[in-house]
Amino acid sequence: MLRSVVRPLGVYTLRDDMAAMMVAPGAKTLMPEGECDLADDGPLEFLQQVRLEIDSPKREMLERQEFLSWTANRLREILDDGLYDFHAAPSFLLCRLSDGVHSQTGIVADVSLEAYRSGVIKPHEATHQDKEDLLVEYMNSVRASFLPVSLIHKPLLPLAQIIENIVNRDPAVDIQIEGGLRVTLWAMCDSEIVSEIENALNGLSSLYVADGHHRIAAAARFAHSYADARPGASEGGSHTHIASVLFSSDQLVAHPYHRCVHVGRESLTDFIAQIKTVFSVKEVDDSFLECSRGEFLMRLDSQWFRVGIPGRLRDEVGVNGLDVSILHEHLLGPFLGINDSQVDKRMDFVSGAYGIGELESRCCESGSVGFVLCPLSVGELIEFAEKGETLPPKSTYFAPRLPSGLIVRLI
Repeated sequence: MLRSVVRPLGVYTLRDDMAAMMVAPGAKTLMPEGECDLADDGPLEFLQQVRLEIDSPKREMLERQEFLSWTANRLREILDDGLYDFHAAPSFLLCRLSDGVHSQTGIVADVSLEAYRSGVIKPHEATHQDKEDLLVEYMNSVRASFLPVSLIHKPLLPLAQIIENIVNRDPAVDIQIEGGLRVTLWAMCDSEIVSEIENALNGLSSLYVADGHHRIAAAARFAHSYADARPGASEGGSHTHIASVLFSSDQLVAHPYHRCVHVGRESLTDFIAQIKTVFSVKEVDDSFLECSRGEFLMRLDSQWFRVGIPGRLRDEVGVNGLDVSILHEHLLGPFLGINDSQVDKRMDFVSGAYGIGELESRCCESGSVGFVLCPLSVGELIEFAEKGETLPPKSTYFAPRLPSGLIVRLI
């Protein structure tokens, strides 16, 4: 039961009339060349800089410390200027994301980091300590989060009924963001509704990380170090929980993450002949590029190929028999030298939500090879998480996604 795991929170939400200038673009558009100068600290530029520095730091240590100190001060100025509305604890938010193709609704709440450490909240991907280190440093300095972690729970009828009743009310936030994403938030501060949601959530036994593996791992580390440094700190303080949006598994659509590897022309000499020693390879017409389980599509030199996986590899037990695992273990590593895709700068992950065209544009340069994968289902992800099995990085992409900067929770 999760009564001690999920609780209401105090949280800031962006005012409707501030959306156009405040909401940070999605990660797809946040490329390093768009980085702004520290002095150019308008609200949007502020969020862009913070997101870039967290995801891909460019500054030296002293510059980074200065930047994080500036970020903390700038955030407090923005909150003091009234660009956000504050919903005092105990509150929940209801969050609906719609992109014109799919709509999903979940509950924004505080989730216990002790539950993550004890295994009640189950991840499906490994994390890298260097990325965690950057996030812990950020949390120590800025003491705020701009993006809730996304968690999955199994369908729960009482909670679904509460959500159905609430979405008929007037929202606190209803904004359309460039690119077609609509975000609607309902603030639930009434004690009776808060109690109903808590009781409904008490019917859950586990939660599963959909997006934010590094953020929740870093937050757990931060909470531990914070408590160690402050023996008198409250056991229920804000540092002990992380803001999360909880979606029922039947609300979500899983997309694959495609891969584009930039290896250079000389590295691709006789590449197809090499992989044919393990896989079957057949050139295909680009007018029909559907991908099926047990294979992946490959883009090389403006041509598409269908790469079939041999039965002996597909028959491997558990995660090892997944297409994405086979791609990493039996092709990317042996033939392209990609042994750690999370840190290898030659690897470019492309969300399947953007379609194959996005992969083609990323892999158009000479010496690049792209791979299209079929998605795992949400049920499969939960099954592997329950077994404690670790999937390769970027195995699944969930869309639509909550933009960074719309919800702020102080730590």
